[in-house]
Amino acid sequence: MDGGAFPPKSLTGAGVFCARTAFGQLSDYHMSDLRRIIVTHRSVANVRAEDRHDLWLHSNTLNFSPLFDTTPLTTFNAESDVAQLGELILAFADITGQRWQRNADHLRSRASDSLSVNISLDIQAQGRAGERAFSQGPGSAVLTDLAQTSCHESSSGRSTQIVVSRPMAIAAGLDVHALHGLVLPPAAAAMLRSHLNHLREALPYMLESEGPRAARTMLDMLVLAVNATGRAEAAALGILKETLALRVRNEIRHNLGSASLTVANLCRRLQISRSTLHRLFDGDGGVQAYIRQTRLAAAMLALDDPANEERISAIAERLGFSDAAHFSRTFRERYGESPSDYRARQPKR
Repeated sequence: MDGGAFPPKSLTGAGVFCARTAFGQLSDYHMSDLRRIIVTHRSVANVRAEDRHDLWLHSNTLNFSPLFDTTPLTTFNAESDVAQLGELILAFADITGQRWQRNADHLRSRASDSLSVNISLDIQAQGRAGERAFSQGPGSAVLTDLAQTSCHESSSGRSTQIVVSRPMAIAAGLDVHALHGLVLPPAAAAMLRSHLNHLREALPYMLESEGPRAARTMLDMLVLAVNATGRAEAAALGILKETLALRVRNEIRHNLGSASLTVANLCRRLQISRSTLHRLFDGDGGVQAYIRQTRLAAAMLALDDPANEERISAIAERLGFSDAAHFSRTFRERYGESPSDYRARQPKR
């Protein structure tokens, strides 16, 4: 893979390593707001061929491959450069062709509630994301909801990957569940692809404090690309604002904390039948399940924000949970820990 403008790298140990770039720390200042963005490079080029795949899967760095069962289609080789920009992870990879599978067991044992955007530079890929078949060629991008099943085969080559948390994606206006398996054609993905190429060159010179702003810019471009694809394929994708599904989801998001957010009131406001409303959310486990998940995503976003000093009970009330105990119980069932424990684990900024 072309190293772009990244600083020189030095191999260590068995060949998989994590390292700050040469620009990684302004050691003269010791001030958190002057820390540079860390770009982590990994490679298995210097490892014995038979050990590379296993070492890649078990390297202790930002790595998405363990979320899947992967089978190399030829002798395995891989290298990547990864940076974290606030809540968004950006990776540039050159990797051997593989068969990738994420099934129902993986969703339980290797949970990830994120949206993945894979932009191919010269890779071909075919597979299924849930019930949607997809085919990806050079220059195009495929979106996958990591909370749903998928399987595909990819050729060897270079790609760029964006991974963003579901709450952040939802806050940007992206319907993560509905976008599972959506392919953005090269023309729609061109602006995002070009921006990422330039961002790659700039990353070693950027401050950590600038990461969230860069992440928001990427998400804005992704939304534009999704909308452009939707205008071309509105009937098939159902992601335009004019579609009924999006109207309902917008109504839900805008009224999360209201006691009037009920099935009856949604039907009345949108002038649709109960059966039509329920059919729209078959893939989400029902309309009530969708409302609950959207409230939890909004709650997680609030708990992620170090500037948000709301009490847990206030967040519960604002987002329409019956009380703090109900909120805590629902949050623990979904994420495996209490809201207070989750908040305590978040870095202070």
